[in-house]
Amino acid sequence: MPREVLMKVTSFYPMYYANDLESTLKHFTEDLGFTVRHHLQQAPGPNLYVLENNGYRVDVFNFISDEVRQKEGFYAIRINVDDIDEAINNYQSWGYKIIVPARSLTKTKFATMEDDNGSRVFLFQHIKADK
Repeated sequence: MPREVLMKVTSFYPMYYANDLESTLKHFTEDLGFTVRHHLQQAPGPNLYVLENNGYRVDVFNFISDEVRQKEGFYAIRINVDDIDEAINNYQSWGYKIIVPARSLTKTKFATMEDDNGSRVFLFQHIKADK
């Protein structure tokens, strides 16, 4: 029997960490035909590019903590949700730890969760402008 759906996922896609952001962006845009859909930057902090090609998206970013850099690999997925607080509560109930508590950027709230394997889930909620 299927389980009850606990949160609404609006989209998800992989996240690609780049030591050399410039050459990685060049590869995705020039070699693979992706275009830059969004660019987010928080100073000091990450450069995050959302790239798109034929409806497929990938996040490319160049900021990562020293703790994560020391691991042999970095695995993550980005999930866009309607309610970030609800999503955080659900992930905690599933055994995930909060690595980065919910924070706000200009038009986005985000948080980072991690499972026992060290794989991370980046939760994003887009903030809609008041009408």
